[in-house]
Amino acid sequence: MWCYSEIAVSHYLAPRNHHSIAEPTIVAEAYDRVSGDRLKLFLTLDDKDIIEDAGYRIEGNQTCLASTSLLSELLLNRHMEAAAKISPDQLRAGLDELPEEQLNQPVLGIRAFRNAYDQWRARRDPRGKLLCYCLSVPWAQVEDAVRAGYYTTIEQVGQATMAGTGCASCHPDIISVIDGVQKEREHDFDRRQRSRTLQKTLPEADRRRLDKIEDVLAREIRPGIRLDGGDIDLVGLSGNVVTVSLSGACRSCSSSTATLRYAVELKLRELVDPALEVAEA
Repeated sequence: MWCYSEIAVSHYLAPRNHHSIAEPTIVAEAYDRVSGDRLKLFLTLDDKDIIEDAGYRIEGNQTCLASTSLLSELLLNRHMEAAAKISPDQLRAGLDELPEEQLNQPVLGIRAFRNAYDQWRARRDPRGKLLCYCLSVPWAQVEDAVRAGYYTTIEQVGQATMAGTGCASCHPDIISVIDGVQKEREHDFDRRQRSRTLQKTLPEADRRRLDKIEDVLAREIRPGIRLDGGDIDLVGLSGNVVTVSLSGACRSCSSSTATLRYAVELKLRELVDPALEVAEA
């Protein structure tokens, strides 16, 4: 221990806040595949998102324990946004002196807190939530990768995003994403088939308008609706009336009328034809 500072030795021999929390607001983990160090962080927040308690359980070396002990002290009584500004360099400076080969150890505690922070943010904006907490990979990144790469296995997703290459607890969620994207593709295929059938019944001018309408739905409308767990299909075109069908979460949503009137009708009038009206099937 001669190569460690007095403050680092103090945090190692008598780690602060080294405890679990029975009913935490947030639990987050981090894992280092190289060293095998593993950290579980517990946070209790008040109604203003101030950290009232910060505890942890750790499997790691003395530097990892000391830096996490210091981190737990720095987290207490801080707002989550303020706590997110704590850096590995701040922990290194707080421990005063570390052996060169141990300079990377404070990163694990910061990673665990970043996972906790992302969970906290996800509760405000579910679309930004993490899928893989070990490697801090959000759902959106995995979904985008599966769509772009046509991935069908956990291994392919892991190679592309690193998701699922840590503790493997997110594997069921990765499978869920793969299955969901596959269903989207099947639905999109059926949609194209219906569109071709519909076009055969329309005059040439309406066929061109139908293509433009479907393009606007695909680029401008459908992505946002899918983020909320719904979908929209073009059912028909009769004169200036565009008939659409909502499915998924949108079907029973109390704001479906507003979705149609404001997100669909106005966008179609802007980009296709100002005379268009939208009706729900």
